[in-house]
Amino acid sequence: MKIRFNSLSVRLFILFFICSLILLILLTATYYKRSTAQINVKVGEIALKNVSQASEHLDFLLKSYISLSKSVIGNPDIQRLIARGETNPALQTINERTITNVLGAIYYSWDDVAGIHVISNEGAVYSYGSKMTQVIDTSWPGRDWYDALRRSNGDMVWLGIKPQSIIDLNERQPVFAFGRQLFDLNQTRPIGIVLVEMRSTMIQNILANLNIAGNGSQYIIDRDNALVAMSEAVLTSELAIDPWHQLKEDEYGAIIEKNEHFIVLAKQKQAEWSIVSITPKTEVMAEVNETTQFLLMMLTILVVLSLGLALFISKTISAPVKQVIREMRHVERGNFDIMLQVKSFDEINVLAAGFNRMVNRINSLVERVRTVSESEKNAEIHSLQSQVNPHFLYNTLDMIYWMLDEKDNERLGDVILALSRMFRYSSSWEETSGITLHDELEQIESYMFIIQTKIGDSLRYETNIEERWLAMKLPKMCLQPIVENAVIYGLHNLEDDREGVIRIETEQQDQYMFIHITDNGEGMTEPKLQQLTESLWQITKQIASRQLAIDDQSDKAGLLLSSMPSKESLSGIGLENVHRRLALRFGAEYGLRLRSVEGQGTRVTIAVPYLHESYQ
Repeated sequence: MKIRFNSLSVRLFILFFICSLILLILLTATYYKRSTAQINVKVGEIALKNVSQASEHLDFLLKSYISLSKSVIGNPDIQRLIARGETNPALQTINERTITNVLGAIYYSWDDVAGIHVISNEGAVYSYGSKMTQVIDTSWPGRDWYDALRRSNGDMVWLGIKPQSIIDLNERQPVFAFGRQLFDLNQTRPIGIVLVEMRSTMIQNILANLNIAGNGSQYIIDRDNALVAMSEAVLTSELAIDPWHQLKEDEYGAIIEKNEHFIVLAKQKQAEWSIVSITPKTEVMAEVNETTQFLLMMLTILVVLSLGLALFISKTISAPVKQVIREMRHVERGNFDIMLQVKSFDEINVLAAGFNRMVNRINSLVERVRTVSESEKNAEIHSLQSQVNPHFLYNTLDMIYWMLDEKDNERLGDVILALSRMFRYSSSWEETSGITLHDELEQIESYMFIIQTKIGDSLRYETNIEERWLAMKLPKMCLQPIVENAVIYGLHNLEDDREGVIRIETEQQDQYMFIHITDNGEGMTEPKLQQLTESLWQITKQIASRQLAIDDQSDKAGLLLSSMPSKESLSGIGLENVHRRLALRFGAEYGLRLRSVEGQGTRVTIAVPYLHESYQ
């Protein structure tokens, strides 16, 4: 089936579907953007909270480590024995055992201590660790950590996580090392250093708890951006960041997005450290991905629904229009007996009602034209039937006229000539559309001349018509039957030898043009007037119902039969026929109007439409 893109249904379908699709995409994109932003904020808040908690845990841990170092440097036995600087070997052995016992006591009071080491300024090393014996690295005097502790002036020095002990060669596990300078509290002078190595498990656990995804990196750096501690993940250079430049002095935490990663920063209060947690967005965007999949699924469902809805709406709107088009094609083929039945939107219903009225009007006009043609044809046939060889009759009348003219019988010759004109006019029905009031009046002139010759001066004929009205178009033979009826039935038996008068005059009112034919004859009785008026009224209703397409097809036969000439008319075309032809030609509101008073006369009015352009 070929799709016609110019059809109303296809255009409506495409328009509605595109509008729905654009709306759905905009709503989905807006919701996705908003949801993603909310999830990012939520994830960032959770990550920042985790880092803040980790910082607090680290603070608490470092405080405990500070307490541990104080318990070493503040121990009186260690203070006294280190400050004395014993040179006696026997006493040195006793002193070493005493200090070792003190360190052992402190060691066993903590669960995660890997080793405690005290080094005097004279180079004596006192150690206690997880191993039975400690193998001290003899190169410790040249190590950086020793130099840092000697220059600490009593402050804590956090050396960070080391892969193994920095002084005990037997300790192979990762350790977190820190220390401080040992002072003689009595003389306030440095007498050595204290180095503590803790198992790195606690700090590693703190960093591991920051890893909310499986592929993140967490580390701790000091003020000089030196690495203090780091998780097992590998830190790439493009993600390295300097938190000291990112955070303000009064700011302790922040979230930064860089290279599709969330970077969370938090300052550590006990030491000048910063905790950095780096998490790929892809690792924490599982909820976003689920939301995206849900939105895509809903979008697909809504698109399918919008397709169905667009199809339904386009069909609903276009189906009545297509039905109107189908009925119009029936009308094109000449079938006017249709009635469009549509129940749709108000606009479509109005269109269907207008279409029905148009078809009924066309059907009425066609029937009207057909009936007019039938009426005129019947009048023509009747006129022809009333004549016997009209051309022979014309020639004979002309011959009689010339014979009378030669014998100087001018009056009788004029009568014959008038009769000849009447026959010629009444028997010629080929061209009736161009008949004017002037043509009708000439016919009346010929008729009245013959009647006046017959009855003498007892009948007078008058006209009062402006010259501009003479071009008025009229059906043929519409005046003579009225004048003839006035002469025969109104003026034939006048009493008291009254002079009969027939007057023809015109009058224009609004959209009507009136032609009054008035006589001063006997008039009509009230029953006769009512009978004739009712007869004309029935014809008017019949034609009005035809125009409105109210009556059924059975009226056509009655209309055609009633269009035959009246038997009562002497001229063969009666008042009913004249009224019918006027109403059929101009409409049911036009035709004949009667007024009569018995003993005073009758007025017959011809009402036709006033067409201003026709009289210019």
